[in-house]
Amino acid sequence: MSPVPPRVVVVGSPDDERTGRASRLAREFRVPHLAFDAATGTPDRDQGYVVDGLPDSVEGLQGLLALPTDLVVHLRPPGGDPDSEPARVLAYYEARGVVVGFPPDADDEDIIIAIEAAVRMRSRAGTAAHLLL
Repeated sequence: MSPVPPRVVVVGSPDDERTGRASRLAREFRVPHLAFDAATGTPDRDQGYVVDGLPDSVEGLQGLLALPTDLVVHLRPPGGDPDSEPARVLAYYEARGVVVGFPPDADDEDIIIAIEAAVRMRSRAGTAAHLLL
């Protein structure tokens, strides 16, 4: 596990699946598990967090995606409507590497590996920026 606490947003999938996943990830990384409503006031960036949310509007989704994060985990439920506005927004961000999609039944370990890689990228970027100063 990385010494730098991750900043993660978990979206998609039904509430019980998403909330359970977010809770397990928060326990794994020893960071707070925040509900979408609690995260709208910009969580503490230095301590890390796992935000669990499924906003009911595209604006709310974009607000979640705008939080400072290492990784946005999209639990893509099968049979979802790919033409819905939220699905199109998530597809846009997935294509740009901001969001990583996983099937809802993906192993926690697969998601943990992706989070750890994203945190390493942030750590390296911070080290490189520090060296440039």
